[in-house]
This record gives sequence, structure tokens and C-alpha cells, in this order.
Amino acid sequence: AGCGPVRARDGRRIAFIEDYPFGSGDGGWVAILDLDSNRVSVLTARFGNVRGLAWAADDREIWFTAGQWRGHRVLHAVGPDRKHRVIRDFPSPGSFTLFDIAADGTLLLTRDDERRSLVGVPPGETSERDLTVYDDSALADVADDGRQLLLSDRYGVYVLSTDGGRPVLLRNLDAYPLDLSPDGTKILAVLMSRPELVIVTINSSAHQTVPRHTFGGYCGAKWFPDNNRIVVSAWELGTTAPCRTYIQDLSGGAPTALTPPGIWAVALDEGGTRAAAIG
Repeated sequence: AGCGPVRARDGRRIAFIEDYPFGSGDGGWVAILDLDSNRVSVLTARFGNVRGLAWAADDREIWFTAGQWRGHRVLHAVGPDRKHRVIRDFPSPGSFTLFDIAADGTLLLTRDDERRSLVGVPPGETSERDLTVYDDSALADVADDGRQLLLSDRYGVYVLSTDGGRPVLLRNLDAYPLDLSPDGTKILAVLMSRPELVIVTINSSAHQTVPRHTFGGYCGAKWFPDNNRIVVSAWELGTTAPCRTYIQDLSGGAPTALTPPGIWAVALDEGGTRAAAIG
């Protein structure tokens, strides 16, 4: 029980949390695997933070704790028919994690106070410093010289100088940050509301959309050292093919495949001639 897959008492269905491929790994959907048909069905919309699920005592619903940010998970229920409800008659506010439901309907859960901190040793220093912006800082990228950080936290996406300067909030950007440009002036990000890759200018927060071409969604993106090209990890629209990486020239033209399906790049070397990949 808890965060892992949970088998129904009838033994024929498994409920699980399907992770969203961006952000800190807390977001996702509640889904179900029917062992008779070997079919997976997504039952809910995407939550920014979902952790903990269990089958109700009668196996008619899956109960889970979820919300849109780390500090606010409440109790939900959803059936295999996708009928969803929030269980509101609950004793106190806060962030909860459901671990199990007994046969008599008793819940095992915790009330959590959570904080995510960012700690590092800036260039030229010898001791660690707290670099957290608010209380939920998640690191996305570090500049090559170590003097800029790209991160997400409460209220949005930030670029932070490690010399102690004030964080720069990229306003009106509801997105997952991915990568800082080598010249430190722009970032790559994926919007939370739809599968759209954008380039955001740090000083103005102006952004442009990278053409989607035939992509149905993204697994990541990185800048080339020349600031003019990116590697884009994506899957094809309308297919079941797994994610793969493409090279995209920002001046125009169709992307060209770099890796076979099921393998995608996570980093480039300093010259942009080699990629580290996973699959």
C-alpha cells in the first residue's frame, strides 16, 4: 500500500500512480491495470502532487491523497468508471498521505508537514549555504560556471544567482523548468497545462513556443553549446512508440532523430558532440 501499486481484494485489478515525466517526480495520475484484459486505464486528471493510495473496503473505489502542490494533499476517491469525488468530512486541514484501508474501513494515514530545501557550495566558497527560495525548491539546472541555478518553488520558476543575489521570478510561467542556455539568458521549460515546449528570456519573461511538429508530448530538452540548437526528447503524436531524442535547429526545419525509440538523452558534453542517454 502507500505509494506503490495496490492489488484489489478480488485479485484481478491493480491500482497505481502513473508518474508525470517532469518536475520533481511528485505529480501524476491514478490508473488501474485490469489483469483479465491486460488493459491500463487512467482514472483521474493530473495532480501536481499525488502520494498514497489504497482500495476501499468494498473494492468499489480507489482512495488516494493528492493536491496541486506539496503542502496540500487531501483525500480523494475514484471508481473504475472514473467517477471522482473529494472526501471532505475530514478532521483537520493539512497535507495527508494514505497508506492503507482495513477491511472494516479504518484508514491508516499520516498528516505531513513537508519542506524541500536546496543546499550547495557556491564557487569560491568552502561551506554549504541554504539556497532555498521559499520552502519547496526543486533544482532543474546549474550553469556551467556554478553561478546560476534554475529551479522551481512556490509561485513559479526562478533563476537564482549563487552569490547571494535575489531570485528572479519568471512571471506568468506555469511550467516545469528544464535547462539554462549556455549564455545564461534563456531557459527551456514545458508548460504544465499542455504539452508545449517554450523558450523563456530571463530578464523579460517573454517566451516563444518551439514548434511541436509531430510530437505528442515531451520527456525533456537540453541546449547545445551554440545556443542555436536543442536536443528534444519526445514521443510521436498518435502512436504508442516510446520516447526518443531529436535534434532541433531553432532557426527552422524539421527535427532529426538522434536516438532509437526507447532511449533518450539526459545530458550533452561541453562540445555538444556526445550525449549521455538512458532507456
